Amino acid sequence: MRRKVPVKRFTKMIMALLLLIAFNNHGSAGDAPGRTPEQGQHADPLRTHPEVYKQVNERIRNIVARHFDVPAGSINMAVPLVKQNIAADELDIVEIIMAVEAAFVVTISNKDLNDKKGNVTSSISVKNLADVVYRKKISSAE
Repeated sequence: MRRKVPVKRFTKMIMALLLLIAFNNHGSAGDAPGRTPEQGQHADPLRTHPEVYKQVNERIRNIVARHFDVPAGSINMAVPLVKQNIAADELDIVEIIMAVEAAFVVTISNKDLNDKKGNVTSSISVKNLADVVYRKKISSAE
């Protein structure tokens, strides 16, 4: 008897596999269109896999919404968490970051989240968290 794999789990597995294949096929920075090897960077993964980035954003948005027990649609992705309608405090932000780390199996340091002024809590948004998580997952897949 064959076991059925839940559709949601199967979709996640396929997306992860596609992501790994895509980054293994990109080669070095010199192989990426519009870049030279001197720049020392790979093609921007957000341009090559926007659907995966969107899923990361939505997943983090859902984590934040669950933390505050509000609908996900009420969380503005670009607005810092301290300026949302729910107004997160420092403890909320620490708990959200820990939940994101656990959900994506990554470690997020203060250095990853600092804004230009060196502040962590005043500028962190769902989009900032998604950028950090996505780039960490991409770099670990290479």
